[in-house]
Amino acid sequence: MASSNNKKRAQHSSNPLTPRVCEMLVALEKHRNMGETAKELDVLQSVLSRQLAGIEKSLGVSLFARTTRSMEPTNEGRAVVRQAAQILASLDKVVDELDAIGRGSTGLIRLGIASVAAAVLGPQAIAVFQKANPGVSFSIRDDTNDRLIDDLTTGFLDAAILRLPADGHFHLDATELYDEPIRIVARRDHPLARSSDLSLADLAKYQWILPTSDFTARKQIESKFYKEGLRFEAGILETLSVPFFIGLISATDAVAPMADSLARRCEYSEGFVTLPIVFSLTLEPVSIVWRKESYLSPALLNFMKSVEKTAKLISRSPEAFVHKSTGGLS
Repeated sequence: MASSNNKKRAQHSSNPLTPRVCEMLVALEKHRNMGETAKELDVLQSVLSRQLAGIEKSLGVSLFARTTRSMEPTNEGRAVVRQAAQILASLDKVVDELDAIGRGSTGLIRLGIASVAAAVLGPQAIAVFQKANPGVSFSIRDDTNDRLIDDLTTGFLDAAILRLPADGHFHLDATELYDEPIRIVARRDHPLARSSDLSLADLAKYQWILPTSDFTARKQIESKFYKEGLRFEAGILETLSVPFFIGLISATDAVAPMADSLARRCEYSEGFVTLPIVFSLTLEPVSIVWRKESYLSPALLNFMKSVEKTAKLISRSPEAFVHKSTGGLS
């Protein structure tokens, strides 16, 4: 069957159904009149007549039956016109899709989101962007900074929102968005909730919920304990699971470091409190990161602008976003 079709196509290859030919056939079927069709296509009637004759000769069939007043499509003509209309519709769709790609309103963005951006920035930026670009799809990877950076480097991600270490990533470009401070949080009825001027020694008596050891915040917290000669007296519970993390704080006397945006959200939704302790950590700013010299699609460029705009709004008025979001760790 395929061989037979190939032979038939070869017989007619000298005069294929080009877009211009398809337009002519569809117009002829619509007007059933050579003069009106020539006028619509802005060609001479004699030229149109010669073109139609050439197509019929190439296909070996008569497409229109001529009468003194009109042109009626033959059975073969109806079949060819139907295919011509489908070809034109497909071409229109291609043009529309190319235009949408050019405007960045369609496509796929493979985005990495570190936990610091999972609370507010990531969801809010995507929500704002997709309202204006519903044709763009996202593939989201939520992981640690190191793993997301590896995926960026190897091309498995188009961009990522994370804390980019200052050194050792010359192959990546980044736009800094804002600084995200860390709070130490606990449940509302925690024994220390109503205390004032707490010290690290006060907190050392309680279990700490911490992210994995590759997180900068974890390293600096452990360093502070070491410098003050303290130990985690009730031990450490290590997790990256957001629901488990929040559930443990709600159910136990554990304390935990939490990104400011998530802490604000959990104060509202979970009844958490920020413990009154001066606990400064030197953390990299939250940035949107991509691989140098990689192709940035129009959709990705538009999304990056949306991320920057959302980040500015969050940094100016974080409370405005608290009630809208779900969260991540530090």
